[in-house]
Amino acid sequence: MAKRTTTANKETNAAAAVTPAAIENVVVTEVVMPAEEPVKEDIETVLSDIKEISGGTASEDTEVRVTKSKLSATDKIPCKSLFHGKLVYTSPINGARWIWKECGAIEKVPLGELEAMNNHKPKFLTDPLIVILEPSVVEDFNFGDTYRKVASLSKLGKMFENGSIDQIRKAVRDLLDVGMRDSVIAEARRCRKDDTLTNINVINMLNHELKTHIT
Repeated sequence: MAKRTTTANKETNAAAAVTPAAIENVVVTEVVMPAEEPVKEDIETVLSDIKEISGGTASEDTEVRVTKSKLSATDKIPCKSLFHGKLVYTSPINGARWIWKECGAIEKVPLGELEAMNNHKPKFLTDPLIVILEPSVVEDFNFGDTYRKVASLSKLGKMFENGSIDQIRKAVRDLLDVGMRDSVIAEARRCRKDDTLTNINVINMLNHELKTHIT
């Protein structure tokens, strides 16, 4: 009688064929994908773009820089308001007040107060209602990514003239991510008034993304 070889026997024989010696001879090649180079943007360039954002009256404080290699809690840091209207901040430390009279106004705030603001009233800085204009403090507070998005507002007017709808939509969504809705609406209305925003498809997209009515 012919001997039948079952499927189970075949699998057993195949497994037996793989000896320890054979396993030792197997070379495992690991494919390592090259790491992407981090994008290193100059914070000073980002802040320069933010300074170009329209709104408010020019101030000498805009150009004031702290030149010390190490800042102390009492060093006064120039901060620009991005809030459309009068903005008041009251210190949780001693009740002192700082007032930005309009969007674009500059006030100097001690570093210690900015640290307290970041701990107790972070939305002033993370939305942001004000922008810190000292690069070393921006880096210490880790606001680089947020400020890069904010800085794109300075280029939005040119985008309205020459950019594609997809480019403009991405820029608008990045700005919405950092609480800049009012600023985007104000810029769109300014460009509409100046006849530099005329593409009806762009206008319709803005109305949809911003939940507003730009005519």
